Amino acid sequence: MYKYFTSIIIILLLCYTSVLTAQSMYSFEPADIEEKPEIKLEPKSHFWGAFYSVLPGVALHGSGLLYAEDYTKAGIMMATEMLSLYLIGIGLQDTERRAGCVIYYDTNVVFYGLMGMALFAATWIYDIVMTQKSIREHNEFIKHRGFSLDIGTLENSDGRTLTFGFSWRF
Repeated sequence: MYKYFTSIIIILLLCYTSVLTAQSMYSFEPADIEEKPEIKLEPKSHFWGAFYSVLPGVALHGSGLLYAEDYTKAGIMMATEMLSLYLIGIGLQDTERRAGCVIYYDTNVVFYGLMGMALFAATWIYDIVMTQKSIREHNEFIKHRGFSLDIGTLENSDGRTLTFGFSWRF
């Protein structure tokens, strides 16, 4: 994963240096430069993170973490929710066993059901708490170590030139 990310950064830096070389070859007036759209990482709202983790999070644990772009923890929450639903399903089975006039109750089934309900509640609370932490970390990353990618065109003597700009703050 890091190799692919590093190679993408190197390719973008090479594109950026070729743009700098092309800009230094031609002189242009600042009035000729068009406005370039800038792709940025946007900060996340704590309110919307809480909203997604509480309301849709009841049915789909990890939805607040998906909003916070913490995909690893969101996947773990979804898998754990599936496990808790499976345990609840085991707990809903018939626990009565009859042997003649004697009725036996299977306590393991009840235990699995209670464990499933506890796990279900714990993952939901974990999603609510960790969403706020993940949003805080995401916003700090953008504030201190984010990156931006600038894409635009320049007018020079040969015509329009497509330009790419990449900046990484660390």
